[in-house]
Amino acid sequence: MSGRGAFILDGRPHDLRPGTVWYYPPGTTHDYYPLCTFHYCWLTLSGPGCGELFAMLGIAPGLNPAGLCPLHLFRSVRSDLEAESVEKRMKALADAFKILTMVEASRAAERVNPSLAGAEEYIDGNCGNAALTVSSLADLYGMDRSSFSRAFRRRCGCSVKQYITDCRLKKAAGLLTGTDLSLARISSECGMRSAHYFSKVFSARMGMSPAVFRRRNRASAGAACGKLAAESR
Repeated sequence: MSGRGAFILDGRPHDLRPGTVWYYPPGTTHDYYPLCTFHYCWLTLSGPGCGELFAMLGIAPGLNPAGLCPLHLFRSVRSDLEAESVEKRMKALADAFKILTMVEASRAAERVNPSLAGAEEYIDGNCGNAALTVSSLADLYGMDRSSFSRAFRRRCGCSVKQYITDCRLKKAAGLLTGTDLSLARISSECGMRSAHYFSKVFSARMGMSPAVFRRRNRASAGAACGKLAAESR
């Protein structure tokens, strides 16, 4: 969901970032560690046919493209697994299969659109640059703006602008919680054009002003940052 983690397979580390998923096949050791503050969701399947299921879906051991994390499905699975009824358990199973099929859909999208490989990672790493726009990304990938926007939405399930804004607000939430930087400085660090615009966008998305968010979260500096970044570690 945010941050980066190193996942180890056959003694070799692999960099897991937002927009990707890691699959440990049956019989392997789960070995990983965070490279920075790292938030992710996980799902475990057990049984003799699990390896065949992943092979059938085309999900290879190790790193796979996955698009945006379907947080609502992970929450639904967790909630339904805690219920006692058979109906809820079956719904949890259905949602788990939705998560797996979304991974394969993202793999198919990358095969169709290999030119977009790494787009999410590029945005994650450059969201603090105010010059990062839909047009600049389209130019970078050698596509016109409309074609790039459509391909990105098919790949990630959201618009380019929304993804950029989410990345900037995640970064802002971390700076508000973990630093004493002014709102003007934070808006600049996050690629926002002004402190006023930053406050307006932040308040609309988070349901509170940056100042209120900072006060409420200062006691838990270093923890998951509000609605945008936090769910599982």
